[in-house]
Amino acid sequence: MKLRITRDSLRLRLSARDVSALMQAGSVAESVQFPGENILSYGVEAAGDHVGARYSRGQIRVRVPASLVNTWAVSEDVVLCNSILDGTRVVVERDLPCRHPRQ
Repeated sequence: MKLRITRDSLRLRLSARDVSALMQAGSVAESVQFPGENILSYGVEAAGDHVGARYSRGQIRVRVPASLVNTWAVSEDVVLCNSILDGTRVVVERDLPCRHPRQ
């Protein structure tokens, strides 16, 4: 899973393996460790009845209703959610392979 953060935007891009894990386990998460044993973790949870996002104690979690996750996972749609929550755009989408080789 890839995480991209810009000024007022949070984007999570899920690989095929991540999508499968999200469907099977109900959540998928990654983390990055910084010097001094500081860790930032981020993930997506299939839960609740609306899209939500929270940050607490070094953890970013995006919540998407399981019904949306299950429908999206078996479709060809790229974007699972594209919502604005308290002024921050939150996007969860598939990480598709590049069509053109990088030069």
